[in-house]
Amino acid sequence: MFRNFFAGSWKTTVLGWLVVIGVLALQAHNLLDGDPTTVFDYKSITVALAGVGIILSRDNNVTSEAAHANAPPPGAKGLKHPEHY
Repeated sequence: MFRNFFAGSWKTTVLGWLVVIGVLALQAHNLLDGDPTTVFDYKSITVALAGVGIILSRDNNVTSEAAHANAPPPGAKGLKHPEHY
């Protein structure tokens, strides 16, 4: 599973995880630091969702074959590959 997850777009996947972890770490610090003037910012959730979008995207120089975009999902025994239709 993880092999396919990082197979074609490891650069954008790492960037996306850095965005998500950075936003969550900053907001956790703001929430748990004990200072009442720093509060959790709910607007930052949109930034974290953008990070998820980056995780799901593919690098421009990665082909569909290299990213396994046309491969059937693991465990899909009865499904045909799109080129066999």
